[in-house]
Amino acid sequence: MVVIFFGLIAAGKSVLASSWAAHHRCPCHNTDVVRKQLAGSSPHTSHRSALGSGIYTTEFTDLTYRTLCSHAIEDLRGGKNGCVVLDGSYRRESDRSFLTETLGQYAEVLFIYCYCSEQTTRKRLRQRAEDTMAVSDGTWGIYIRQREDFSVPDDIDGAHLLHLNTERPLAELLASVDTFVTEVHAAIEKKTQAEKP
Repeated sequence: MVVIFFGLIAAGKSVLASSWAAHHRCPCHNTDVVRKQLAGSSPHTSHRSALGSGIYTTEFTDLTYRTLCSHAIEDLRGGKNGCVVLDGSYRRESDRSFLTETLGQYAEVLFIYCYCSEQTTRKRLRQRAEDTMAVSDGTWGIYIRQREDFSVPDDIDGAHLLHLNTERPLAELLASVDTFVTEVHAAIEKKTQAEKP
């Protein structure tokens, strides 16, 4: 399986993605980290570019997403626990379609849309601004810009989708992801058994 945590800036996707991946010993690839590696920077180097400029242009974002996809394929081919985690905004429908079409050739694709209230977003962004080890360059201004053209899906063709409010305790969120993954796995097994002659 490929489990993709996505959503707006400060939606809580990175904490959830890294925690779930660590618990299940899955490789986890973070968009912010890979983006800065491609730019030749340390993950903790600040790039305060506006959305659509610097390393946040559409072209650089597409390159970042293609690189994450390549990392996921390498992990799947390498048989690393049978599961890979990706963490990024994936705000456009085309971003998600690319992942489904490409990674769907190798594994089941699961999307987890992470969201929270604006009040929580503001709080998380203030905390992040004070964290010298933060990887994300997200700001309130970027959040507003990103929100304007973020396409929230009701479903994703060829993939499984869960909407998850990340304002609950982390342990509860991890349990919700586990339940979702288990249900998807059970449905796949049932379908496979039904298709057997």
